[in-house]
Parts: sequence; structure tokens; C-alpha cells
Amino acid sequence: MVDPALLAMMQSASGAAATLEPVAVRPGLTLRARGAGVQQLARALGVSLMPETNHVQRLADGALLCGLRPDEWACLGDGPEAAGLREAVGADGAVVDTSASRVAFVLAGPGAREVLSSCCALDVRPHLFGVGRCAQTLLGRVGVFLLPLATDRYLIVCRPSHADYVVRWLTDGMQSVR
Repeated sequence: MVDPALLAMMQSASGAAATLEPVAVRPGLTLRARGAGVQQLARALGVSLMPETNHVQRLADGALLCGLRPDEWACLGDGPEAAGLREAVGADGAVVDTSASRVAFVLAGPGAREVLSSCCALDVRPHLFGVGRCAQTLLGRVGVFLLPLATDRYLIVCRPSHADYVVRWLTDGMQSVR
């Protein structure tokens, strides 16, 4: 649940160039595996290979599987159950429900890329950071996870304790891209 004051700030900063809205990314899982555990996870998720770092794969049930590191992935959306994945990976990995430790926003509109460019050092040009990619980066001084949903639509995921900071950075960026 996003604080009503933050909602008001997002609504007042939103305009024709860009809008900012909170979205639910629940459930969310963090998956870790090495060696045989990687193949066990892939089979349990119904994919032939786990996505590479900074790449996204959509699962059959619609959930997004995002490569965070060579041995770590985030699964966002209504996907597989954590218990089933834990059983599949066994001692070769770990599956943690991180739903409560994530807050997500969608930044959308023709000026969304410009807003992001003003708030983080990541090059978000579509030919470098388009649909099917993801990245962990800093927005201001806070770590976030970015996922382009379309050329003018980005999912931004952060910790709940950083939501106020992230929203303020983004709304400041939106003010300059009117």
C-alpha cells in the first residue's frame, strides 16, 4: 500500500509527458541456484534455460523471470508457488518470497525515457535497454530494479523504505519533462 501523500504527489506530477502509478508485483520470489540447481529450477519453471543476467523471460503463466546475476533471478507476478520451487531446487539453491520487500511503480508516457535518463545513469535508449531487458541500478542514491514494459513504459521496483525517495526523484524528473 502506497502512502496517500505519495499518491497525491504522483498524481500532481503526472501530465501529458509522463505518469507515475503504483502497481502490485505480488507475489515476488527471489531464486538462487548454482550447478545442478539451475537446471532443476528451469525444469520446475517450465523453461529450457534460465534467463541471462539483465534479460527477462515471460513464463507460460504470465509471470516475468528476470536475470539479476549469474546465480540469481527475480520472479514477478502470479507464477509458480515458492514451496514447489523449493522442493525442485533442494539443497542446490534457495527460493525466498520477497513480496513484502518490494514496491513497484510504472512510469509511462512519451517522456518516460527522458525522466529516467534524468534520474539514473543507466542508458535507457530502446536499442540498448528495450523490452526483454532488465537492470539493477541507482535512481538517485537508491538501488532499484528497472524493467522496460514497452518503449515508453517502465516498471520500477524498490524497497518499501525507499519508496518516498524514489517517488520524489521521479516526480522531480517529471517536472522538468513537461
